[in-house]
Amino acid sequence: MRVERKRLISNLWILTILLYLFRTVAEPVKYPFLISSAALAIVYSYFFFSNSRKGLLKKHLSATKEFHILGILIVTGIFLSSSTELLSIKSLINFLGISFFFLIYFEFGEQIELKKLFKGWIFLASTIGILGIAKWLGYFFEMNIGWFTSFYKSGSSLVTDYNFYASYFILSLIIYLYGIHTGIFRKILVVNQAVLFLFILNVALTGSRRGIIVLFLLLVLGVILLITKRREKNNILNNNLSALYTVILLLIVVLTSLIPFRSVIIHRKPVKAKITKIVYRYCTVFKPGITYNELYDRFWPKAEEYRNDPTEWDEYATFNNLIDDSIINEYKDLKSEYWLDLEKEPYDNLLYNGDFRYGHKFWTIKAPDSITHEIINSEYGHAIRVSRFNGEGHWPLKYNGRDILYYKGITYTFKFKFRVVKGKGIPFKIGWWINEGDGHKYDLPHQIKPLDNEWFEYTASYTFKENQQNLVTFMNSQQENTIVDFTDIQLTCNDTEDRPKYADPTMGLDGVNLFYNSNFENGLLFWSSNTRDTIEHQIVDSPFGKAIRVSRKEGRGYWPLTYEGREIFYHEGITYSFRFKFFVHKGERVPFRIGWWVNRENKKISNLPKKIYPLKNGWFECIASYKMPNNHYGEISTFMNSQHANTIIDFADIELFCDDTLNRPMYGDEMTELIDSLEYIRTIIETSTDDEVLLSNRLDRWKYAMQIWTKDYNWSNKLFGGGFDYLRKFGKKFYPAEDRIDYPHNPIISSFLYSGIIGGLFYIYFLVLSFYYYWKYRKYHLLFFILYLIIFAFVFISSDSHFNVPIFAMLSLVPFITRHLVREKEHKNPA
Repeated sequence: MRVERKRLISNLWILTILLYLFRTVAEPVKYPFLISSAALAIVYSYFFFSNSRKGLLKKHLSATKEFHILGILIVTGIFLSSSTELLSIKSLINFLGISFFFLIYFEFGEQIELKKLFKGWIFLASTIGILGIAKWLGYFFEMNIGWFTSFYKSGSSLVTDYNFYASYFILSLIIYLYGIHTGIFRKILVVNQAVLFLFILNVALTGSRRGIIVLFLLLVLGVILLITKRREKNNILNNNLSALYTVILLLIVVLTSLIPFRSVIIHRKPVKAKITKIVYRYCTVFKPGITYNELYDRFWPKAEEYRNDPTEWDEYATFNNLIDDSIINEYKDLKSEYWLDLEKEPYDNLLYNGDFRYGHKFWTIKAPDSITHEIINSEYGHAIRVSRFNGEGHWPLKYNGRDILYYKGITYTFKFKFRVVKGKGIPFKIGWWINEGDGHKYDLPHQIKPLDNEWFEYTASYTFKENQQNLVTFMNSQQENTIVDFTDIQLTCNDTEDRPKYADPTMGLDGVNLFYNSNFENGLLFWSSNTRDTIEHQIVDSPFGKAIRVSRKEGRGYWPLTYEGREIFYHEGITYSFRFKFFVHKGERVPFRIGWWVNRENKKISNLPKKIYPLKNGWFECIASYKMPNNHYGEISTFMNSQHANTIIDFADIELFCDDTLNRPMYGDEMTELIDSLEYIRTIIETSTDDEVLLSNRLDRWKYAMQIWTKDYNWSNKLFGGGFDYLRKFGKKFYPAEDRIDYPHNPIISSFLYSGIIGGLFYIYFLVLSFYYYWKYRKYHLLFFILYLIIFAFVFISSDSHFNVPIFAMLSLVPFITRHLVREKEHKNPA
């Protein structure tokens, strides 16, 4: 019975260790791991306490005392932290778990069969590798396999950290070759090659630069091994390595032979983009500074593509919808009718719905604090009650109606009624967010006239010094814990000239529409999506002809509606303007962005300022413009991006105009000679500049760690550490727009931050000692030493504490176990 119990515990130990390690590369593995670890803990705890193994615990702690001191430093760092961070707790849990696993190993090391461990490792790695390839194939061929949607969304990796995913398959490659060499895996040559190639393919498809570098070095070492062992003809390892290199060489020859014909073989842009993305990840190993667009232009030469384009573009041209005068007048009438329906006495009021008979329409909140709006009845008709519970800045009641034009030299006057329900004095300010050289005008001089029942009339005026537009206006800086009612809000001016009072009559755009099939008369032709989320396109009827309905269920990034028609050449210094109509079926306000994704610009221009004018029946017109600072052509994503989740929007009459007066060609296929010369010049510039160093992002973090150490740490922090508070500091520094943590991506630097000089120096001592014992006892654990070196290359520029990556922490403990076992053997059998 005792032998069966030991066999049960040893087999449970192997299973739990494997599941514990592989949950790093496949998230679902954590569920069987929890079951297995619970079973192991119950069975071993019964065995431990029933046999009173206190001496074993003492032996374990003695043999691994350096490892446990690192754990104590983690505990100390947690206590020194001002708040508890999940990452530090995970490190502590990993430390306790690994210590528990090796406590069991001290008792059952002789019963634990490494052959079973290696076989189990290869089985799990192969299963996960097959799933990874299936996921990649589904992504590449756009099969949208639903089971993979909960995993990492690009590449073959089933987890977010594709670097460690790649590292596991490199370790699997080494373990399998070791198994072939030692006879653990006695498979036929074809099966061995399939397994080895599966592991290599998983590394390659992740795009991990570290993984590719390490894999390349290992393949070089393999060549050296083949050369030195070339006389051993019947060596099974040599035979497998020779076959592997032959397959790799043949693949390289085939792929190289296809390069000259790539433009002829492949036509579809999505396929070109995916191939470029894969090659791009590899290119960054040798040329980290290269951008995706640069590689795409080199891989699929634009001038050649333009010359070979057979499309008859005239068949799909969509002309400016406003080129006919009668249509222009009808269109302007359509816009004006919308406002006429809302205009009430007094007619000279520039604000719409100032008496709130239409509820909250055109009145919004632009303040981050707790503000509420409520429409109430008053003796002066409908009123809006604005309640503020905290804060006192920004605009608790902002007018968001028709865009008013403010003219130089004209006086504009606010006049409204208000009542302070809660608060003292006048707990708000009135004006515009503008500064014309003499201070902001959000707190105008005013006059107060008392009315009945604690109501007052407020009057304030300002004469503009320059023409202005797009001004934030009305009530701002309401004091906290106040409640104010407003009604009968008027804005008038003393302008006597007959000129437009609003911006929309002045926004006519004339010229040639640069988009093709922008009225969707040819269905979805030239319109697509560039996003991994759930997007649906449908052609529907609208008051303006055909429209495209874009539905999004999840996500909010990328481009749910992109134009993929005739490629436009954007000229330097020319202003390009989008004009389109839209209707929001589901969603709030304007749940999307408009613009371009141009990687070579210093700033992203995917979210242009939008001028929005209401039409009828819930439709709106939108205009967005931008002056291009440089010439652009090629793969430039454009039109609608970042649509909010769970929204449905119709788009009609999508147009793109420019203000060019020189009648220049506007498309890439009309300018192939210029593009040839531009690509030649750009290639020279790119090849003459210094490459971005591989560790640039890491160096920034290491420099910031030094900044924290020198500026934020006092002598006590430097000596004993500052705990894990640095995680939040790094998060705010490198991800300012997100509520997340970050770290130096180097466990040695992190140890100095959370445990000071004492902990940092001890950690360096521990690492030196682990390498020393690995080398000293290399004949006992050469395989583990190789695995340790490989995983160390990943951890050194990726991990935080020593225990973040479980397999690294476990491998670092192996030489200390070996030291103990060797010394124990020498003690029992002295020479």
